[in-house]
Amino acid sequence: MKTALTLATLLLTSACGLRELPPRAAPSARAVEVDDDVDAPKSDQSTVSIDAAHGRLKVERVLEHIEVESVGRASGTYVSATIGMSTTGERTEPICETPCVVNLTRETQQFRLTDPRTHSRATSPPFVLAKDQSR
Repeated sequence: MKTALTLATLLLTSACGLRELPPRAAPSARAVEVDDDVDAPKSDQSTVSIDAAHGRLKVERVLEHIEVESVGRASGTYVSATIGMSTTGERTEPICETPCVVNLTRETQQFRLTDPRTHSRATSPPFVLAKDQSR
């Protein structure tokens, strides 16, 4: 019985095989319409448009990651324990609310995006802006 099951599995997997799917098509580019008037960027800046697919987001630049650790000791008649706690956070500065166009310095940047309706947050991975080639 085991041999028949193994043979059936082998036949099914070799007959079906793996199929390589084509990559997804990239979304079409679209111009971001904003009310902001942005000055020309300085020599060390690039102009960036920021938009969200579903609603408005509050955009903040992450200035610093903060981690605070505290340790306490508790003891009683029957129990003795060391309690440790770690809290993390970010120090930020507001940039804009999407959609927006801003001038950012070409250095490592990181954004925190907050949905004002649900207060859910996400932090982008660090990135570096490239020099604007159109100027």
